[in-house]
Amino acid sequence: MTSRWIGDEGLTSLTLPQSALVIRQCSDLTLNLSDDGRILGLHVTSQLDPAAVSNWIGQRLEDLVLSESAGKLPLLLSDNAAQAGSDGRWRHLNLRTGPGESLPLLLKFFRFVNEGQAKHLVLARDLGPMVSVERQYATEQLRLERALAERAGGMPDPMAPFAAQLGHASLDEILRQAARDIETACIDAALLQSGGDPEQAARLLQTDPEDLQARRARLS
Repeated sequence: MTSRWIGDEGLTSLTLPQSALVIRQCSDLTLNLSDDGRILGLHVTSQLDPAAVSNWIGQRLEDLVLSESAGKLPLLLSDNAAQAGSDGRWRHLNLRTGPGESLPLLLKFFRFVNEGQAKHLVLARDLGPMVSVERQYATEQLRLERALAERAGGMPDPMAPFAAQLGHASLDEILRQAARDIETACIDAALLQSGGDPEQAARLLQTDPEDLQARRARLS
């Protein structure tokens, strides 16, 4: 995905503190990594609890990534968003914060080299609120299904909507409808979390606003 600035970009005159302020405002968490991937320092916004991540200092990033996200870490670190040609993709990884506890994050990696010195930064956005909304959505949906089932005198069959299509639609058509239902639920959850802001919802879904708008139009 390519992007361009329209008009005077206004960035070349920024001081170092001003550039750092922009970075902090664009992420919930910023990690400063050593050459071997050890966390040297971090900056946390007010949205996150510093106590949850303060013990990360001195630890290797790969040791904090949960097993289900381990395969994404090499992809993250091999995609230098500061390098020309990078797609600048945000990647979802879960990082351990304590025994049985983790933090869902969207991460992007930057590697800068100035006068032979490399600087490694990871910018992160907290997915915790979105995950919470998704859980609430699923809980509420289950509650409604149970309420309807009680009125009907029985428990709902999760396969009922698909079973009802048997004989009336092909397997491919049934699967396409299931995919549409899941996609719609994800978009609705992202818009709910973002307060209806399409740009913020697109960031949560790791896509761009134009793609999100096209998907919403297709699903409507």
